[in-house]
Amino acid sequence: MGEPVTFRSLLDLERLPTLDYIEGLQNIGLLAKSSKCSKCGCGMYLGEKSEVSDGFVWRCNKTGCKTAKSLRKGTFFSQSNMPLSKILLLAYMWCRKFSHDHVQHELGVSSETIVNWYNYFRKVTISIMELKSEPIGGQDMIVQIEESMFSKSKSKSGAKRSRQWILARYDRSD
Repeated sequence: MGEPVTFRSLLDLERLPTLDYIEGLQNIGLLAKSSKCSKCGCGMYLGEKSEVSDGFVWRCNKTGCKTAKSLRKGTFFSQSNMPLSKILLLAYMWCRKFSHDHVQHELGVSSETIVNWYNYFRKVTISIMELKSEPIGGQDMIVQIEESMFSKSKSKSGAKRSRQWILARYDRSD
């Protein structure tokens, strides 16, 4: 297993030349390592394009075919023009539960952007959890279900805070 991801390691990655950064994202599976042209089916290569935020696009290898497409097409990053490094920093900050104020200060993004990305990260996480979840229990197996309610104490004004029920289930057969 590699080194743990830290805020500093993400900042160090950001300083790499763009192509090296892109190759790093390809190596960990966040960007495709290859692509096929949608018009002619030929392979594509990474070509420079200064007008796009990533500095590179997929270009068709076939002479005369001028097809180009975004590196982000079909990826986690496809709906955004925000720099890839900033999205990764935002994801890290979400995982580490950084406050919105802290994220705004460090990355210079709006509160609306933070909320939108944090919601997106939550949806992606839920989708992954649903895909990877497996049923527990079965014949001659014991499944225990626990429930707890969590809430914050009253605010200074005396208003009640929201409450959250948490359900946990686990297989006690082992």
